[in-house]
Amino acid sequence: MTTTQERSLEGLMQAALPEGGFFAPVSDNYYMEVTDRSTGLVWMSSMPVTAQQYEEMEVEAPLTKTLFARGSMDAFAFFHSPGLPEHPLRERVIAGLRCINVAAMGKVTPPTDPRGPLVAMVEKAHRLGFEAGRTLTILSLPDGDYVGTLGEPDADDNIVLPDGGALKKVSLTSPQIVELPNPTRCFFWGLGDGDLRSFQGPVTL
Repeated sequence: MTTTQERSLEGLMQAALPEGGFFAPVSDNYYMEVTDRSTGLVWMSSMPVTAQQYEEMEVEAPLTKTLFARGSMDAFAFFHSPGLPEHPLRERVIAGLRCINVAAMGKVTPPTDPRGPLVAMVEKAHRLGFEAGRTLTILSLPDGDYVGTLGEPDADDNIVLPDGGALKKVSLTSPQIVELPNPTRCFFWGLGDGDLRSFQGPVTL
């Protein structure tokens, strides 16, 4: 994790971004993702979308709509598409929207409990930015800490955590950047029901 009190979060993240990478503040913006089932590649809209846009979007197999969400961070960046560290992010147009290839799905383990998480290994070059004054919710597991990336902590008491897991809070006194490992281990609750929550890592805090 990188900290700074001398530069803004946006300035710090933009300075590290390679040519052809992608940066965006979160604010109240929602983004959507579409997965190509034939390749495992995940394509994210390069601009915010509305719930109505996502609901009305039509895609054809092997594409499938997989995510409509707002990030828990204050800003995020993708450095390159999976397997292409020296190249700009892949781009394509899906249902009239410019999309970028931000990830590739690996092994997926379905929930063993109706309120438990789906677990996925995801290849991606992903950094998260958090402003000073934020309080982060962290999923602590025996193999490390996982930062909340999607959804709000309001309903965390109602989710079933992985074995050995516990939630803790970390308060920030300065802007901080979290670099997710590649591949990233991702825990998802509520996929498909509109009450999405995700913790991803492990990360160094």
